[in-house]
Amino acid sequence: MKTKKKDLFFDLAIEDVVLSYSKRGMDVLKDYIPTNFIEIVSERIMHLSRKNVFITTGFFVEGFAETDGPVGTYFLTKAIQKLGFKPIIITDEYCRGFFEGIAYIDIIYVSFNEPNFDTYFDGLLEMYKPVSLISVERCGRNKKGAYCNMRGVNISEFTAPIDELFDKAFLKDIYTVGIGDGGNEIGMGNLYDIIERKLDISAATTKVNDLIVSTVSNWGAYALIAYLQMKSGLSMLPNFSEVQGYIKRIVDIGSIDGVTKKRSYTVDGYALKYDKEILEKLHKILEDNISNNFRMSNDYEKQSLSQFSIGMRVVNVINKIITKESLRRIKVLDIGCGPGNLTYALYSTLIKKSPNLDISAIDFDAEAISKAQKKYEDINFCKANMYQLPEKFSEQFDYVFSNETLHWMPEYFVKENHTNSIVYYFLGDKERKNYSNFALRCYKKSFANIHKALKRNGVAVLQFGMHGQLMPIYELINNIFNEKLSTHMARYFLPLYYPTGKEIGSICLEEGFEVICTDKVTRSLSETNTTEIISFLKGFMVKSLSNCLDNENINLFFDEMRINISKRDIEAFRNRQWKHVILVLRKR
Repeated sequence: MKTKKKDLFFDLAIEDVVLSYSKRGMDVLKDYIPTNFIEIVSERIMHLSRKNVFITTGFFVEGFAETDGPVGTYFLTKAIQKLGFKPIIITDEYCRGFFEGIAYIDIIYVSFNEPNFDTYFDGLLEMYKPVSLISVERCGRNKKGAYCNMRGVNISEFTAPIDELFDKAFLKDIYTVGIGDGGNEIGMGNLYDIIERKLDISAATTKVNDLIVSTVSNWGAYALIAYLQMKSGLSMLPNFSEVQGYIKRIVDIGSIDGVTKKRSYTVDGYALKYDKEILEKLHKILEDNISNNFRMSNDYEKQSLSQFSIGMRVVNVINKIITKESLRRIKVLDIGCGPGNLTYALYSTLIKKSPNLDISAIDFDAEAISKAQKKYEDINFCKANMYQLPEKFSEQFDYVFSNETLHWMPEYFVKENHTNSIVYYFLGDKERKNYSNFALRCYKKSFANIHKALKRNGVAVLQFGMHGQLMPIYELINNIFNEKLSTHMARYFLPLYYPTGKEIGSICLEEGFEVICTDKVTRSLSETNTTEIISFLKGFMVKSLSNCLDNENINLFFDEMRINISKRDIEAFRNRQWKHVILVLRKR
């Protein structure tokens, strides 16, 4: 059964992008796999334990490894590493020198003279215990037991039998992925009969759990990275200059184009302008569908004491604004509703004044929306992105409500050289300025969408953190990473930006709002003991931490937080941490 083609707010599916310019039948094969076949792989990878991952590539062509495969492998390896996995590249001598530039990885060159591959591969699986194997453009055996290129030439004497490792892993229920573009690669055994019947090539027989097809295998790897970036919030998809530089490096070592058999800066006969186009389209999809990526943990299901108490203050503000609404139908939109508890509090308060009340609520976290839908049937909950509101919401609402949402930033837009700090507080002056410029563009986007959602003269009541909020907590987080988890520091970024009053004032005016009133509040955390503070932290940190830490290190982090907080004067530690603003705005 086919699954849905793309996310509700995507104008272009990533899978369609990487099947552009298809010449070898991959657009035919896509009809026999789920339409979101690359997204499925990304979701399954995100749910794996952060342990060892084998990645293989290297397709022999005329004395060298071709340019398709190593490029995608290089950048996919860096992405997998950034997610907290330990990548191990498995290839043969024809890729020697291609991957040594990646720090903290192992590279295994399988010898053509290995006396017993069966025992050797069993040993690798036992030694490393990988949670997954991924192949990017690696030849697999056909039904005659031969490795053949696209022209049908037998290249078995130049191809180490790494596909046998995938056969073993597949039988052991280790998650396997194949990325290919012709039909003779590892993984194409999934569609063996289709390939033999419809394509002019001798199909590979090696099966995998999930198959990715693309016009060029490197493009399939880029697409997988794009989805992983989208789901993790980490910046991973390379830009064209990075890809161009890597292609030039391996061609200078000896790599050649697999189609033209020339040592040229091309891949599968495609000039680099095509790589540039594909990468630009993938980046555009990410940019057009930015999201704050905030997903709560189970610890956050009831919301923190501080957040809920502040939220109720915002509810009371709306309640005071609505004075005579007993007959007229009013429509309210809650942006960033989480599990819906505060939305229901808003509903319960306003329904007493307006029996015709209509409340819609959105959140990026599908799990939270699911919980809210089950608990509160009178409210219209839907998964949506505050940067890309559904068109049906345009000029529909009398009031927009948002509590503790707007300061969460899209993590994957933060450049890699920013990710050596927990939050923007700890960036250097130049990096902080760059991040501020980016963050304020995100604020402008969300304010513009709020303006668009409101009817004429509609009112927005918004609450979010202001500059200086929770500073002692973030300093403690930063210290623990530096002291106990320094090797993971570069992969963890908490994507927050708390603006100054001046910054927000300018945005309100620029986006067409009249400021009715501003309530700046500084207060202590409502959490009164170490256990409650840790629960508060788990609520907004666990999902982000899981992008770069395994469960053991996540537990270590919170144990260290607990120890450090318990040693402090709790009252002094709680004091004046919660700095926020409640804005009441009217659409001009």
